[in-house]
Amino acid sequence: MDPNKAKRPSSLDPAGRFYESINALEGFGMDATSLTRSAEAVGSRTPKEGLPTFQQVVTLALAKAEMSLSGLKEIRCNDERWDDADSDIDFAVSLARAHVQRMMATEYPDYDTFAAEWLQVASAVNLGKRLFSRQDCWYARRLHTVCGMFEQARSMVEFVAVA
Repeated sequence: MDPNKAKRPSSLDPAGRFYESINALEGFGMDATSLTRSAEAVGSRTPKEGLPTFQQVVTLALAKAEMSLSGLKEIRCNDERWDDADSDIDFAVSLARAHVQRMMATEYPDYDTFAAEWLQVASAVNLGKRLFSRQDCWYARRLHTVCGMFEQARSMVEFVAVA
């Protein structure tokens, strides 16, 4: 086994996922000079330089939320085992989607204003996740993923707002 290869991240390592496959392509490997220049360029940037604006990240978060909530509705409509006992969750997701659509028409002056409304939407979806009767189905798994998306997107908006 090549001792240098052992030091490289494996192709399964999230930090260097495609490292080996990219360097294996002829003509695409990075030499030491280009790596040094890349590191210098990254190190010389100010924290805000190169980041999307606050408004861009808010727009992205809202678009992703709207798409995710629409996807939940599609799954529910195709679910042959859907029970009317879960209709409250269906209505909560519909209300959350309508609120996100209203939010899309608003320009937020700061993170706090955005977060107050975002957390209202997220809490409705989180409550739905806790109350859903069938935890072993595609809808429940997707609902769990959507809840995680709300938290991650809020965190990204906050990051850009304070950067």
